[in-house]
Amino acid sequence: MSDDLSNAKVFVGRLPDGCTDKDLEDLFRTYGQVTQVDLVGKYGFVHMTKREEADEAIKKLNNYNFMGSQLTVQISTSKLSNTGKQRNNNYQNNNRRGGGGGGPMKGRTPYG
Repeated sequence: MSDDLSNAKVFVGRLPDGCTDKDLEDLFRTYGQVTQVDLVGKYGFVHMTKREEADEAIKKLNNYNFMGSQLTVQISTSKLSNTGKQRNNNYQNNNRRGGGGGGPMKGRTPYG
């Protein structure tokens, strides 16, 4: 089998409360062999043996109403960081960074 698993890794977003690995596996098994399911809160990753099967699952399940939630399903773009942990690039923030924190208000009163 020459298919790289990263080519058949599917991102699944907007998962319903109470969704389990088995729920996702059962849903995706209709479209092909599922080798692994990773849940991370309200999103997860489903690994399939073939890219073609993953593509078919994406086509059928994106915007699918599953257990009361409308799923977002697409090929995963996550990568491993230097620490070996998975970094999720599916929910990007358009390179916006958070603002600075508060700090002591030197020379100012709280009212101006």
